[in-house]
Amino acid sequence: MNYKLPINIYSNKKSILQEDYIFICRRSDGFNRRLLKIDLLINKEFEYEMKMESLEYQNSTGKKLCFFLSGNIPINIQEPLEYLLSLKKLDTLISHSYGKYMTDIGDNDYIFINKKNVINTSIHILDYETFSKKANSAESELINLHDSLRVWVENIYEKMKSV
Repeated sequence: MNYKLPINIYSNKKSILQEDYIFICRRSDGFNRRLLKIDLLINKEFEYEMKMESLEYQNSTGKKLCFFLSGNIPINIQEPLEYLLSLKKLDTLISHSYGKYMTDIGDNDYIFINKKNVINTSIHILDYETFSKKANSAESELINLHDSLRVWVENIYEKMKSV
């Protein structure tokens, strides 16, 4: 796998569409002690490339955390992703915002690329509870994907920090 990160997903959509990516996730803790940010790309074979960086320090080196990782995504992420990408008119099934947003608060941006369609949605920390209560079946699966990604990223982060 050739690394494509870091990538500006907002100004580079054409090159992303020409690749085999089906999903992009940009995640940020917001303004806090660790300032964890990830950029995650997943291709059609469900292989990922991830850039993870934080202001916290790696235990063994004392340097700020910054890693490029790759591999196969876990099945608990692959399954909801496959389901969401299989839906016709996914963009009409997922609400893209509930209106609560503040700068410097955690943010999760998701981009689904399906048959050359780009569907962009976000889950903000302030929206999570409202979003969960009002979710239709597609949105429930998005929440499942969101939760699985959060746990997976946190586990990777803790492992990388302790190396």
